[in-house]
Amino acid sequence: MERITQLNILRESNATLRADCENYAKRSRELEAELRKVTSELEPSQEQIRVTEAELDVTKAQLVRLEEECRKWQERSAQLLTKVSHFRI
Repeated sequence: MERITQLNILRESNATLRADCENYAKRSRELEAELRKVTSELEPSQEQIRVTEAELDVTKAQLVRLEEECRKWQERSAQLLTKVSHFRI
């Protein structure tokens, strides 16, 4: 009789574990589907970030070039002013 009781407990435990396993597998599939959806929704934003970062890099390079050009023109202006001031003396 004790053996039958143990087998019944084992059978119930096994059924519970299988049900839990099925529930966890279902939840896992749901989460994987949600992850795929969110990842696909995120891809355009990630691409836009890459494009914007590339544009930012180009803009920074242009700014450096323009600052250098401005500095050269300032130096040239200073040289011309120095020359002009020597002629006035």
